[in-house]
Amino acid sequence: MDKKTFIQQTMIRSLPPLEKIDAGITYAENLWAALSQRGYGGAEKRGPNKMQNHYQQLSGQQKKWFDQFWKAYNHKHGKQDTAARWLQINPDQSTAQHIVSAAKQAAKQTLPQGGVRKHPQGWLTERRWEDYEVVKQSAKQSSARAELLLLQSKLSGIANLKANQLTPELKQQKQQLEQQIEELSREQ
Repeated sequence: MDKKTFIQQTMIRSLPPLEKIDAGITYAENLWAALSQRGYGGAEKRGPNKMQNHYQQLSGQQKKWFDQFWKAYNHKHGKQDTAARWLQINPDQSTAQHIVSAAKQAAKQTLPQGGVRKHPQGWLTERRWEDYEVVKQSAKQSSARAELLLLQSKLSGIANLKANQLTPELKQQKQQLEQQIEELSREQ
């Protein structure tokens, strides 16, 4: 608050009679000076708040994780405010990976007609990544899963043929695929 506003507010609150207005103003000025001396105010001019670049405040590793989140969530609104939230969270590696994984899942969700996606700042503030399970798969499990899906796809293609059209070769191939699928399913 500046001095002029302080004096006006003091006068409005005290409502002195008209003949004591000058005394009231003098009192408010002296009060302002005494408060300023004791550090409760000052005559310094206050301007608009200086804009901070929160993104630049991120450390090297935090910036990499934030960029992965920003790309994964894919809703480009309020990068500086989102970076400020990221700074507040200050995630470790496993949390950052969870956030990025959840952001990818959130980005894939289809919204109902007229639905609006949460801005990334709000998504982080509300800790929405906690709504998603952590998906941890080893490279071996991912490879086995991909192989299983491929085999099931091949088997499905053979099964779509009419039973009477199956040649002995296709019947043998079908049996081999079923056996491979069974083996892979037991491993997982």
